[in-house]
Amino acid sequence: MSPVWMHLLVNHVSIVGTFIGLTIVIVGLFMKSSVVKNVGLIVFVATGLTVYGAFLTGEPAEEAIENLPGISEQVIHNHEEAARWSLTAMSAALVFCLLTLFYKPQNAVVRNAIMTAFLITSVVAYAVIIKTSHDGGLIRRQDLNPSPTIIERSSNHQHEH
Repeated sequence: MSPVWMHLLVNHVSIVGTFIGLTIVIVGLFMKSSVVKNVGLIVFVATGLTVYGAFLTGEPAEEAIENLPGISEQVIHNHEEAARWSLTAMSAALVFCLLTLFYKPQNAVVRNAIMTAFLITSVVAYAVIIKTSHDGGLIRRQDLNPSPTIIERSSNHQHEH
């Protein structure tokens, strides 16, 4: 199993899984079903944790492709920076998710505040993960790049060596 394959696998699990988990939580809230909501929270935690795997497999994946033709160091750097933000945002969302799951204060205002914090941080985390994934896609899929200057720099860089 190559480092690139592993990196892509765990990335896709975090993207799809956290979306599914968040969707289930929202459905549970509308249904007023704590069982459905808790299933969504568990799915969110289980798949949200894969963002750490994605981060840890990033460096080996980079090493496997960084010397291939057409690979831009700047695009990889942009992806790495976005990945740090993804890790931070998802960590915050996971904290609030776990609080929602395990901390059951009697005060409904506190419970609702924690759930609201989870919903906000999870949506922000998801948006950051999507941006990070898009930036990662640009590494090999230059056709996704709206800025041809990065591609040109990468091509010129390869001709200089």
